[in-house]
Amino acid sequence: MKQLISVLLCATLATPLVAQDADDLTPSGTPAPIRSVKLIEAGGAASQVQRVFFGQIAALETVDLSFEVGGRMVMFDAQEGQFLQEGVQIAALDPVPFERAVQRAEVQLTQAERDFERSQTLAKSNAVSTAQAQDTETARDLARIALSEAREALDHATLIAPFRALVASRLTPNYANVAPGQAIVRLHDMSEVRVEIDVPEQMFQMYSNAADV
Repeated sequence: MKQLISVLLCATLATPLVAQDADDLTPSGTPAPIRSVKLIEAGGAASQVQRVFFGQIAALETVDLSFEVGGRMVMFDAQEGQFLQEGVQIAALDPVPFERAVQRAEVQLTQAERDFERSQTLAKSNAVSTAQAQDTETARDLARIALSEAREALDHATLIAPFRALVASRLTPNYANVAPGQAIVRLHDMSEVRVEIDVPEQMFQMYSNAADV
């Protein structure tokens, strides 16, 4: 009798467990698959769209350098594709004719100053007219100007890089006779490097507000 009561008690206790497990079964009696749940983070950061554009490096500007005076070029140190620092000497003309012009102007100025001083002394004693004294003064002033121009021409006989540059092309061969203003070398100004890209017009219409880009 005690064994029968124990068997009935075990059956009664097992019944709720069987009923609970039935909820996880399919109608065919096989275990039901675990359902996946999609999780969404509330208040997450807005997604950003990134686009890739192919660009081309461009110089700030491109210039052709030339001499302000003419002569025979005896030095040309610039190779295509070479980077040059600002202030570096690129080319030079034969300096001998310009140095002789400076010496000639110095001698002429010395002579003009002597003539002016002598005329001033003679003018005080009325040995020469005032007009003649003024002419010697004018000749002295012209000699000073000639000397200044000769020295300036000597300075212009060298070609200096005006900025940090990339040599694009050599436009004149070395040891050639060049005229004033003749293009010698073409340089790209690389003091500021820029990148040029093509952006579709449709994108500007989509993002009218610059803060969104």
